[in-house]
Amino acid sequence: MLKKLLFLYTFLFSGFSVIRAEVSPLFVTPTMKGVDLTSFLQYYHDENSETSYAEARVLFSENKFKPLPRKNMGFYSGVFWLRLEIVNNTSRNIRWFLEFDYPVFDSVQVFSSDSGEAAIYQSGDIYPFNDRPTNYRNPAFPMTDMAFSRKIVYLRLLNDGSMNAPLYAHTTGHFFNKVSIEQFLLGIYYGILVVMFFYNLFLSVSTHDKNYLVYSVFILCYGFFQLTMNGLAFQYLWPENTVWAGRALLFFIPLAALAGLEFAYRFLQIKRTSAFLKKIYRSFQVLCIFTAVLVLEILPYRVALILCMGIALIFVVVVYSSGIRGLFRGQKSARFFVLAWSIFLLGVALITLQSVGIIPDVFFTRWSIQIGSGIELALLSFALADRINDLRSEVREKETSLADARLQIEQSEQLTTEILKASPDIIFTFDKDLKVLSANGSLYKALGVRMKEAIGKGIETLLYTEHPGEEAFNKLYIRERLRELSELNPSIELTLNFLHKFLGEPRETNLLLRLTSTNETIIGIATPATVDQLLSSVVRESIVFSVNNFLKNAEMLSERLTLPLRHRLSLNEVTIIKNALKELLINAIEHGNLAIDFAHKSSLLQTGEYFSFLHERQKQAEYKNRHVKVEYMLRSDFVFYRISDEGNGFDFTNMLQQTEQGAGTGFHGRGIAMAKIAFDKLEYSGNGNTVIAVKKL
Repeated sequence: MLKKLLFLYTFLFSGFSVIRAEVSPLFVTPTMKGVDLTSFLQYYHDENSETSYAEARVLFSENKFKPLPRKNMGFYSGVFWLRLEIVNNTSRNIRWFLEFDYPVFDSVQVFSSDSGEAAIYQSGDIYPFNDRPTNYRNPAFPMTDMAFSRKIVYLRLLNDGSMNAPLYAHTTGHFFNKVSIEQFLLGIYYGILVVMFFYNLFLSVSTHDKNYLVYSVFILCYGFFQLTMNGLAFQYLWPENTVWAGRALLFFIPLAALAGLEFAYRFLQIKRTSAFLKKIYRSFQVLCIFTAVLVLEILPYRVALILCMGIALIFVVVVYSSGIRGLFRGQKSARFFVLAWSIFLLGVALITLQSVGIIPDVFFTRWSIQIGSGIELALLSFALADRINDLRSEVREKETSLADARLQIEQSEQLTTEILKASPDIIFTFDKDLKVLSANGSLYKALGVRMKEAIGKGIETLLYTEHPGEEAFNKLYIRERLRELSELNPSIELTLNFLHKFLGEPRETNLLLRLTSTNETIIGIATPATVDQLLSSVVRESIVFSVNNFLKNAEMLSERLTLPLRHRLSLNEVTIIKNALKELLINAIEHGNLAIDFAHKSSLLQTGEYFSFLHERQKQAEYKNRHVKVEYMLRSDFVFYRISDEGNGFDFTNMLQQTEQGAGTGFHGRGIAMAKIAFDKLEYSGNGNTVIAVKKL
């Protein structure tokens, strides 16, 4: 009870100072959570920096102290003294922290009425960081107020820059909780900067694009600027270097502006779009370089700070106005650029309004500069990627317009891609040997084969074979037809039986092969074969055909004369007979009626002149009236074909012997070799211009 009365007596008789000072004391409580002390502070400005702690107390008694109007007092020379009256009217001791929320401040000294004439704490960037009473980026001072106590705290502030006094009171628990949250949020913020730095640096190395390198340098310089502003650089990077701690901020401002100008110069294509802006950018960059050098030692701190603030302001105006200009000029990527800087400037505006008390001090406003700059850097990264993509598109368009060959290739590739995606047919790309290079998804839908299983394999590996000889037939047939492809005859059609991987069944398919303009790849379109159901039901017929010397007749006749076999033989056997019959018909036309010998045909095929020669030969009077006669007879147990031409014949005995010895691997005699595989009986008569082929059913 006595202790309470003594406290009341002391408080009442010291009340004249309270009334005179026109501010109330700070009543500390166990629940203080970042109490803003601006309204509890009184200040005195010592222009000559000569006032001692004892003299400050006298000046207060002479009513020289005034209420602190705001946290930011602007630029002043000399020393500011702050006075804070602290009262603990509770029955418990209270431990709390007095935080000076301004990391880049020269000197803060704390004096207490209960601790003599010497400063109890001192902090700021003119003292080694490790001498601070609290290991924290901001000057923070642990305080203890006994139960029912009263004391006066004076703070001596000295700074060459702006005179700020953002003081806050926290209970111990709240202070450490605040520090933990800050460390977490700052870790996320700087983590984003580090990731973006290395990401763009990696893109610079991998793409050899200097724009990514310049942006990486900008992120690095801006990151060091923020580390210095937040006090983390002094805490972790140079805690003992007090000289550099005082100048680092001044150095990184023009350095970040220099990198930012170079990025904007490249990104907005200033060199190409405006000679006037180019001069402004380059002149401003030279100023930034000189400023970065001068602020290290030569210029006084305050002059250097004002110069750096001017550079920062001009930088924002120049870069932002350049972005607006690009936006009005229709630069697509300028939208990201302007949006990024708008968000950053909004963050700057919010933190400025919060610091002068116009808007409340809440989470979003306190961290608005970090939020704004983080979003800005991310958007600039997107803008850079978008800009690079636009530039590459422009380059591609120019290259395309200058290179007709490249345009044709791109159109062919685009057409192939569209067909691959949209067509229900199987779309292949082959090399010259008909090895699969790619295929669309219909390959799996139609045959159960995935593209990776087919790549690199010959087309014959995808075909159905029922008997051992059929595989050899397929190879002969494909090679025979493949040599017909040339620039004059860029497409051919084949009928093949593909194998369904899972069902083990044949799929009769018409395969169109087309040579691309590069003559290096072949496009294949595989379409299911259509069947005349009526003809496939015929059980007995006899027909005689007489046709002219067009090769298409061989294709149509072989198709027509094998359709009735479908219900008697396997699909694969029918395909083999059809292809062999077609080869015999082609031989009758080419080597018989048109009198083109094997050597001459081979020579013309190698030079790519065969089909033009063929067309001329078909028009010549000596040959144009010749016909091929085909006699066909279908019975229950066999099918019979007799093919006769009006040519001079050939040495069929020698050719039959060669095919029996394996001559089917060359050009000559391949059709006969295929026919011997397909039919049970193959017999030439006369001078070799008549052949009989019989297949038992």
